[in-house]
Amino acid sequence: MCQARTSFWWNIPQQRLYKKNNVQKRKLKETARQMKETARQMNEPACPISVSVRAMNETTRQMTPIIPRPIAIIVGVAVLLVATSQQASSSTIELTSANFKDVVTGEKNGMIKFYQSWCGHCTRLKPAWDRLSSVAPYSVFIHDLNCGDEIDLCRANDIRGYPTIKYYIRGVEHTYSGGLSFEVMEKFVNEELAVPCNPNDVTKTCSEKAANYVQKWKEKKMNQDGGSGAGSDLVRNEMERLILMDNKNGSSDVSSELRAWIRERTSILKQLLIGVVEHGGVKSDL
Repeated sequence: MCQARTSFWWNIPQQRLYKKNNVQKRKLKETARQMKETARQMNEPACPISVSVRAMNETTRQMTPIIPRPIAIIVGVAVLLVATSQQASSSTIELTSANFKDVVTGEKNGMIKFYQSWCGHCTRLKPAWDRLSSVAPYSVFIHDLNCGDEIDLCRANDIRGYPTIKYYIRGVEHTYSGGLSFEVMEKFVNEELAVPCNPNDVTKTCSEKAANYVQKWKEKKMNQDGGSGAGSDLVRNEMERLILMDNKNGSSDVSSELRAWIRERTSILKQLLIGVVEHGGVKSDL
């Protein structure tokens, strides 16, 4: 800011200064005072009073906002409204005090993000969170809770910062402390929260899509068996094909949704093949 240092004050004959009216002198002093204050706030050395009037005018011009104040205010409000609307419009379900307890004590495991609409970290997390919601297994819920609307509920859950993510396993609450990237959260969901689609209990553990897949391969296996074991071979071949596909796509740009569906089908076929289901770490015969 302090670029020009041309002399003005002392090069003009002293008598000419006294001819200037008091208004002009006050303006000059006020300009110098404002420049000192601005320099102090920016931790820069203040310009001497000997700065020329032209330098002062140039500095003042540089300090003038390019966007007029009314427009700047409108733009700022628009940005805030967009951020708020993006936080509100989500692919996840917004919980309230009316349904919170039923969700966390229900049959499904899941995660809840406690947030505020003004929270910048929450806004940056939103794309990964919404993506996680779209690929989460049927047995896992991914929900939001706006602490701006549910102050008492968030206080009761000891929410002290945003975003706070909590996960629930068989109704027991835990605070999530892992990474916030989509890949890290997806891995956590699949390894810690997801319950595999159980071909023997599709109503509670399988999505409609997975349930149809179970029915399709149960019929194929039954039609091919006939005591020869051909049905099991058919299931095994399909399972191996899916495993190869998953390995091949591991380093490619295949969507997370497709990869999740490949792995869910592999799990279903494995259960049909070996005749056991791993449900929460406990094996039971089909």
